[in-house]
Order: sequence, then C-alpha cells, then structure tokens
Amino acid sequence: MDYDRDVFATLAGGYPWPPELPPADGLALVLRDQLDAGVGLLADGRVHAAPATPDALVAAWRSTREAAAREAAARAAPELPVKVALGGPWAAAGASGALDAARRLSAALHALADAGCPLVEIHEPSPSLPSDDAGRAVFAAAHAALLDGLAERMHASLAITGGDALALGAEALFAAPYRSHLFDLLDGPESWRLVALAPGERGIVVGVGDASGRRRTRLEDLVWAAGYAASTRGRGMDRVGIAPSGSLAGLAPDRAQAVLTLLGETARIIAGGGGGVLERLDPRAIDARSAALGQYQPQRRRPGG
Repeated sequence: MDYDRDVFATLAGGYPWPPELPPADGLALVLRDQLDAGVGLLADGRVHAAPATPDALVAAWRSTREAAAREAAARAAPELPVKVALGGPWAAAGASGALDAARRLSAALHALADAGCPLVEIHEPSPSLPSDDAGRAVFAAAHAALLDGLAERMHASLAITGGDALALGAEALFAAPYRSHLFDLLDGPESWRLVALAPGERGIVVGVGDASGRRRTRLEDLVWAAGYAASTRGRGMDRVGIAPSGSLAGLAPDRAQAVLTLLGETARIIAGGGGGVLERLDPRAIDARSAALGQYQPQRRRPGG
C-alpha cells in the first residue's frame, strides 16, 4: 500500500467534528484522536462533496497536512501521510452525468497530485451503485476518466460503504486503475467475494470496525479479516489496511475514538507478529461471512494441530 507498516489503520470517511470549536481547533482534535489511536494514514474526517473545486480541495488537504505536522512535532513523532476523501462521480451525478462529473473531478485530483497529496479516497455508497449492464458500463467509463493520467502520480482508492458491491460486479469495479479498494464488510459481507477476486497487486482496506454502534467489534475479527485479505491472490500484508465499516461521524466522539483505538491496536499487533492472537486463529475453521458480521468465535488449535 506504499506505507511503512505491514498493515495500517485509517478512517473510512467521516469522523465526529465538535461543533462548538472553531474549524482549526476541531481539525486539531480530529487529528489528535487519530494519532492517539495509532492510525497510520490520516484524514480530516470529512468526505468532500462532489463537485469540489481544485483550489478548495488543495486548500483543505494543505490545512490538514500542516495541522498534522504540528501535532507530530509536538509529540516528537514522525509525520504521517494525509489523504483526502471525496464523493465519487456516480454518487454525485448518476448515469446521466457521471462521465461529465468525473472529468471535472479529475482536474481536482490532478491539482492534489501537483500539490503532493499522496492518496485520494473516492466514495461511492453501495445503495447508489448500478445493477444493470448499461449502468455498469457508464460507471466503469466514468471512473476510468476520473483516473486518466493519475496512475503514476498518486494512490487512488475506491471506497464502497453502506452495503456490498456485488450489484456492480467485479468487471466494472476493477476496470479503472485504482491501487486499492475499501469495502464495508459488515453491512456488505458479500463483498468478501470481491476481495477474493481483486487483482493481487491491488490493496484491500477491510472495513470491519463497526461504524453503526449496533455491533461489538472484536480484535480477533479484525486480525482475521486483515489476514484473510492478505491471503487472497498472494496479496500480502503490505497491501492490506483496516478501517471502520463506514463513516464514524454519526457516533458519539468517545464511541468513534474507541473504534479507532481498536483498529490502531490491531495494526500494531499484526506488525509486531501477532502477540499470540494470530496463533489462536485457525483460518480453516472460519467462515468469511460470519467473521465479517462479528459472529464467529475462533477455535483454539489443538496441540500439534
């Protein structure tokens, strides 16, 4: 995934912003929560709506990067990369306008690449995805136009949250040259099928930290999900990230931070060799769907097994 860790934690879109604080103070708090949790790829906790102008996006990214640099300096810690999350052309304009929207958004992505932004995360919510052949063709063409000329300039990641991506299908999903894909594997557990089909050179960010507040997120499930994604198509842990299943903006700040903290802990455990957690999980006994839903109770291996 182009980052220093074997596996890293990151947001999947939104995060609670304290409305009572001035924007600069709110941003600093959002970044501090991520740094306290051990997140490896930072964001401003917002999904910027399309169409977004190049100048506005570049200004937002620079403000976040500068605030992140100040927080890192205060902690005597290394600076971490900062991404931008952006609404996708299909969600913004549908079949009739997706291609035009993609061309306008592409200019903004090129401006971000010129400014030095390392990663952009394009959000296309599951409920809006096309399920007919004509719609799939438009979706694929729009995302190809969106990334035109960007493949070697920045890391582009496609995020599907709010359900699975099966209606869209693997052909349309993987047609554009995205370097990674983020899937909501709680509300969309069927997307595990697409994880298994994703080209091995593409990164997978597993959205398995509960963003709804309805489920209990367990460390074992997060570790297993990352390991399973790494095992598909020879992907390896260097192409795996872990994230909430979607935006955390609807949660109370303490609940949102608790999800992030567990994600960061999981990333550290995996990077450190598992801390005994990996040894307790037998992948032969795990059903991907039940693990994604947080229903699986891992069995301990028998001695010598």
